[in-house]
Amino acid sequence: MRSRKQPKIHKYSRRKKRCTISPGRTFLSVCFTFLMAGAIGVVGYSIAKPILQYEPSPVTPTTTADNANMTSILETTQALVSEELVSTTEMATVPHSQVQTGVVLAASALMDETTFRQALQQARAQQPEGTLLVLPLKVSGGAVLYQTKSTLAQTCGAAQGTLSLAEMVTAAQDAGFSPVAQVSLLADNLLPDAEPEAGFLVTDGSRWLDNSQENGGKPWVSPFSEVTIQYLTELVQEIAASGMTQIWCTDVTFPAFRSSDLDYIGQSVQRDDRNMVLIQLTNDMTEAAGTVPVYLEVSAARLAAGTEEVFVPQQLTISGVVLDCDEADELMIQMALETMREMQQTQPMWMMVNVTTSVDVRALREEYAKTIPLLGIVSTTNETE
Repeated sequence: MRSRKQPKIHKYSRRKKRCTISPGRTFLSVCFTFLMAGAIGVVGYSIAKPILQYEPSPVTPTTTADNANMTSILETTQALVSEELVSTTEMATVPHSQVQTGVVLAASALMDETTFRQALQQARAQQPEGTLLVLPLKVSGGAVLYQTKSTLAQTCGAAQGTLSLAEMVTAAQDAGFSPVAQVSLLADNLLPDAEPEAGFLVTDGSRWLDNSQENGGKPWVSPFSEVTIQYLTELVQEIAASGMTQIWCTDVTFPAFRSSDLDYIGQSVQRDDRNMVLIQLTNDMTEAAGTVPVYLEVSAARLAAGTEEVFVPQQLTISGVVLDCDEADELMIQMALETMREMQQTQPMWMMVNVTTSVDVRALREEYAKTIPLLGIVSTTNETE
């Protein structure tokens, strides 16, 4: 008996079975083959036709390395263009390479027409490329140096001008200048002398003076007084309607109070936030000027000393700042500019310097122009009223 584990041995050859295909199936297969060939031909021709019709200019065949180099060049060019666009934008925002200039006329230049026109000629000679002509229309002390219609200015003796605003604007424009008005707000002894309610009052209701009457003490206008606000608003509106291109508000500060003065006047000047009334007054003048830009003039010396109370950029609605560098040395000016940068001063700014200064203001301007939008430099003179 054969074991089940032994394999069977086949001793015959297996014949392959031939598969027969019906004639109908053969016919369908042939038809399908011709159909696919026709479809491929149509698609191939539609793709090849525009290529065959295109006649390229002779070029040198590129290699994979050439393509890689071209891609690198394009990427580098795009990066350079992007950097140039950023650089151009920064230059447009802060054109520190172009220093504009201007001249601040002395108050005595506005006394009569002849003197004014002579001052214009001198200003043009001093600044052949100057763009701004700053006119001191209301000066420290309170005098108004143009023909004002303000009743208060006339009654208190402040109206001292002989030229009209229209005459000044026309003459300045004819000389190629853009006329700018400079207005002293609070260094005014004339208005409270005629209108006691416009000045500071002591606790017993009497008028405060900066010294005894025997020593020539004078009253000062108070930013807390409605009379003061009404008077300054009236003047600013009158100036804004005359064609002046800017209004520079200066002397926005308290008098140099002694400790005894603070006690006499009381809480209004003792408060830690008393500067808010200065800020509000400045913003009121901005509103009174309408569409005419208002700039706030601040002292470099007071900024360096930390006593420029009105300067809180985030709370001011002004169009720009004027940094008065008179009576300030180079260190003070640097400290003032650093203070502005720390306080995030972003409004356009002019620097005002005396023509005799030895400080290299242009170099300081270039140093800080990347962070503070400095417009240019205006020059003052030593001429007195």
